[in-house]
Amino acid sequence: MNQYLNATNELLRIQQLWQQSARKFLKAYDITYPQFRVLSGLVESQNDNKRITQAGLSELIGIDVMTLSTIIRNLESRRLVRRVESRSDTRAKNVYMTSIGLSLMEEMMPSMEMAAEIFFEDLAETGESLLDVLTKEMKC
Repeated sequence: MNQYLNATNELLRIQQLWQQSARKFLKAYDITYPQFRVLSGLVESQNDNKRITQAGLSELIGIDVMTLSTIIRNLESRRLVRRVESRSDTRAKNVYMTSIGLSLMEEMMPSMEMAAEIFFEDLAETGESLLDVLTKEMKC
């Protein structure tokens, strides 16, 4: 295997380790990691004062549209998000965070920030160099 394929495999392994670590923190809030990603994406889009469709959210967070639809349905049943038909495209649904969802995210963020710090600390020297690499602007 060449070094680039090895590097991609290592990134996938690190991603799996991160998800395992994050799940431990999210368990206290009864939230799955994919649900957290959806809520985080909604917070990001709402911070930019943008409306976001399910398709746009799918692109933003990298979860396919069909999977995202199921996740949103589950979050909707918990009244954490709501979907509203788009005025400009009746086939599209805009997704919004509810006040309950926003309160939950505000409560979870310190815990998730701590989870990320612990995760990178646990990676030791590799974590430091990886953090440097991952936080630099990509030049494409």
